[in-house]
Amino acid sequence: MNNFQDSLGELYNRVKQREFASGRGVGVEEPYFVFDYEPFRELEVRDYLLGTIMPKLSKRSDSQGVIPETLNLFEMVINGLRQDGYFEGALELQLAEGNDALVDALEGVANAEYLSDRISEELSESDCNLLFIHGVGSAWPMICIHSLLSALQSRLTDITVVLFFPGEYNEVAFKLFSMFREEHHYRTHHLLT
Repeated sequence: MNNFQDSLGELYNRVKQREFASGRGVGVEEPYFVFDYEPFRELEVRDYLLGTIMPKLSKRSDSQGVIPETLNLFEMVINGLRQDGYFEGALELQLAEGNDALVDALEGVANAEYLSDRISEELSESDCNLLFIHGVGSAWPMICIHSLLSALQSRLTDITVVLFFPGEYNEVAFKLFSMFREEHHYRTHHLLT
């Protein structure tokens, strides 16, 4: 087994713990974590999350106190655009004027505050105590991940959040795809040390 496969196994062993999902015993003030990985492993990580972690946790959640949810950030943006009636216009704008014009136009709809409100609203009816966020790379450059995490930290106070990040995180800043550096973010921790 290679080191990355070991990391995936360690990931599951960490998140399946009731203490982890409840935010107790994790040794940090705010239970926000990052699992960063080399971008070329995106499909492998997504398959492991959706095909292994979620089914295993869902089977044992009733008796173990871990109630997981997943959230694909890109799908949330697309669904939000559809619900708000902006999707077709966004596609037309992208075709006519390009990606930069689209990103500028979506600033009011696909920003951190708007998305954190939608996420909070979506989870308000759930008993979820562990949220896995993925699809970060697909949502770029529409979403600034450090801004989203900062906005979520004031809304999701009783949920442990794990962000699956295709790139590098050094406990100070994110570097998406190991190329695009975002502003500093200090309140998120590596899931695996």
